[in-house]
Amino acid sequence: MRILHDNEAWSNWFAFHGLAPLEIWYEDLVADTRGELHRTLAYLGLDLDPAAISVETEICRTITEIV
Repeated sequence: MRILHDNEAWSNWFAFHGLAPLEIWYEDLVADTRGELHRTLAYLGLDLDPAAISVETEICRTITEIV
């Protein structure tokens, strides 16, 4: 329950200061890295040529064996 308390505290802090944070979810970032990058840049007020952005992702699976 601590995380719920912390999330509420952050929400209250942002609201008090009139800020709207950009929420980025890991699942969205993995599913659409380029789209999330463009959304983040737009939020920051940055305009970059899409051709100048190279997004390469690699998903690796790590296996750990306990002996």
